[in-house]
Amino acid sequence: MKYFIFFVVILLNNLIAGFISDEYSVYIPLFMLLAFISITLFQKFRISINKYFVCFSYSVFLLLLSVFKIVQFDKAYIIIITLPVVSFLSYIFYNATTVFKKIIIVVSIIIYSIFSSTILMQNIHYFNNFKEVTSEVETEIKLYNSKKELLKLDKNKIYVLDFWITSCGVCIEKFPLFNDVTNHFANKNKIEFFSVNVAIERDEFDKTVNFIENKKFDFENLYVFDDLESKKMGVLLYPTIIIIKNNKVVYNGYPAYEKYVILNNIYDIIEDIEK
Repeated sequence: MKYFIFFVVILLNNLIAGFISDEYSVYIPLFMLLAFISITLFQKFRISINKYFVCFSYSVFLLLLSVFKIVQFDKAYIIIITLPVVSFLSYIFYNATTVFKKIIIVVSIIIYSIFSSTILMQNIHYFNNFKEVTSEVETEIKLYNSKKELLKLDKNKIYVLDFWITSCGVCIEKFPLFNDVTNHFANKNKIEFFSVNVAIERDEFDKTVNFIENKKFDFENLYVFDDLESKKMGVLLYPTIIIIKNNKVVYNGYPAYEKYVILNNIYDIIEDIEK
C-alpha cells in the first residue's frame, strides 16, 4: 500500500510540474514514474544490479535513442539530466527505515522535479536558442512604420527588434514581456524597442496595424513586407529578437524574459551590449 501511495504522489507531483511547462507535461511524468517503478521492482525482486547502473541506465538509454534520432534530443535532454537524481532518491526511499526519512525523500523529489521542469529546463532551453553573431556587415534591412515610411537607422542608437508574424501565438503571448523590457530601459535614450511584423501571404496590412496598435504597448511597431528582408538578418523562426548596434547585428536569438533564467536573459544581453 505504501508503494502505491508513493506512486500516486510522484505522478501527481510531476503532472503539476508538467503543467508549469506544458511542453513537458507528458515526458517528465512518464519517465520519472517509469524510473521509480523500475527501481522499486528491481529491489522488490532482489535483482542483483549495481544501484548506480540502475539510476543512470535510463538516461543512457534515452541518450542513445537521441543519438540515433529515435527520440528528439531537445525533448529528452531535461529527462536525461534529471532522471539519475530522481532515480537515486527513489532507491534511497525504498531502503529508508523510518517514515520521517521517507517523507523527507518525497518532499525532496517534489522540490527537485519542480526545479527541473522550471528553472533548470528554462535555462538550458534558452541557452540552446542563443546564436553567436560574428558578422561585421552593416544591416540593410528595410523597416517601415504604419504609414509605410522607411526607417533610417541611427548609428548612435541600439535597436532591439522583436520579429513576429500574425500566425505565431507565442509571439503575441510574449508582447507583454517585451513591453516590460521596454519600460525597464525607458530611461535609456540610446536604446529603442520595436516589434517588427513580417508579412505573410494572407495578411492585410491595415488589419495587422490595427491589431498591434490597439494593444497600446509602449514599444513602437515596424513592418517588413517581404520575408526575404528578415532572412537577410538571419530571422528564420518566430519570435526572434535581433539587436542592432552601429548598424550591425550584434545579437540574434530567442532570449528569456524571466529573471530566474540567467543563461541568455534579455535584460543581461541588452546591458552587456550597451556597455
